[in-house]
Amino acid sequence: MMGCEQLDTSRLHLRRQRTQDAEAIAALLTNWHVVRWIPIIPYPYGLDDARQWIARSLRNWADGSDHQFVVTLRDGGKLIGHMGLRPDGNNQAELGYWLGERYWGRGYAKEAVRAVIDYGFGTMGLARIWANVHPENHRSIGVLLASGLRSMGTRPITDRATGETVAGQSYALDGADHDASGA
Repeated sequence: MMGCEQLDTSRLHLRRQRTQDAEAIAALLTNWHVVRWIPIIPYPYGLDDARQWIARSLRNWADGSDHQFVVTLRDGGKLIGHMGLRPDGNNQAELGYWLGERYWGRGYAKEAVRAVIDYGFGTMGLARIWANVHPENHRSIGVLLASGLRSMGTRPITDRATGETVAGQSYALDGADHDASGA
């Protein structure tokens, strides 16, 4: 399933990644304050890492195994982060996202997460969307809760950059609950 290639909110444009996004992605992910919360991303993060990730994401999009979007500002088109869903084969998908540090605290994450959740349930037909988050990432936990996800306990998360394993916090939203909320 290819899915739609772009999503729009009042302030944001989410679109499929492009090879020319590599420099902007690498620039945002050279910041430890961003990467420390994303266990699958190496640190330091470079241009080659971004190019490889984009190439892999584009291949995976084509076969339906990954739906990754860059987040850009509608006004000016500046790339500010990433949102994505990775289906697990059981009509569920893991939600992952990050924004550059200078874009934190402006409501962008909540706005983009809600658009991706709507896409997951509406376009992809998922039954459940779930996310794992570092227990100290209070901003992300707030975004998930504000977007309707509920705590589902803990799950180990191993950080690629540090090798540290922590009891990650798991959150989930079922399609029926999303539909019932009128979102």
